[in-house]
Amino acid sequence: MQFTDLHLGRTAHKQLESNLMKVIGEVNVIKPDVVLVTGDLAEQGRDASLEQRVAELLRSIEAPLAVIIGNHDYGHYPKIRHASQTDDGYFNFARVFHPHRTLQFTLGGWTFYGFDTGPSVFSPRCLTRGLDEQAIAAIGAVLDQSQAAAAQGVVLFSHAPSHTILSTDGDGQRPLDGCCGHMVYGSAAFEERLRRAAARGLRVFHLSGHTHWADVFEELEPGGRLERWRYDDLATERVVRGKLVHIIAPSATFAGFRAIRHGGRAGLVVLDLDARESKVVYRFFGR
Repeated sequence: MQFTDLHLGRTAHKQLESNLMKVIGEVNVIKPDVVLVTGDLAEQGRDASLEQRVAELLRSIEAPLAVIIGNHDYGHYPKIRHASQTDDGYFNFARVFHPHRTLQFTLGGWTFYGFDTGPSVFSPRCLTRGLDEQAIAAIGAVLDQSQAAAAQGVVLFSHAPSHTILSTDGDGQRPLDGCCGHMVYGSAAFEERLRRAAARGLRVFHLSGHTHWADVFEELEPGGRLERWRYDDLATERVVRGKLVHIIAPSATFAGFRAIRHGGRAGLVVLDLDARESKVVYRFFGR
């Protein structure tokens, strides 16, 4: 299971704590094998008390947690630090959760690998810095090692996605479709590395958040284009047919960009990773 973008402390939304408790209740009913929390736990990571409060609430989850840092956890507007500086929020996150920029473990024959997609870039397009060559090489090594060990597949998880489409029904061909919400550096090289692994037969999932909207992109044929799942189908359990899938979860605690239909509901993602076939379903909250 994955959920993301809690944004505790966001003053525009007054019910975030109670909403998070509802999410935790849903998690405990489902009883997943592991919960992946993909960043932006606090609205402003420079406030150490917010990260601490999130940690207190998450302790009531009755399943193992793997938590990765998001750009808001580093620190956010109105001031974004220069790329050469480490933001105070990183240290707050590290004290409460862990100091690692990557996480790796094996569960049920699957390799899980979480990685940091960096702080915000000063831009109205809601971008994060992304991945450097060293990070992409490390991801490639995980893919290669997993395939050599005959793993069932690899589940990558990060805060920011590499691939986004702004409009609900867009196909990625419109000028503004890919304008917002992704990592800036390394996204093309990252996707190419995943495509190569999938072409060799490795099943690869990439789970992310950040945009506050829901999307799934699936590569049905090796080297083919990423096909977008219909938003209206996301709440129905669906079998993954391709080897490579990118999954973007909405905020778990509030509706995102209401101006776009796929950003209008909070929710989480449930994955059923089976040796023969895998399934994905979104659990949405509210209208």
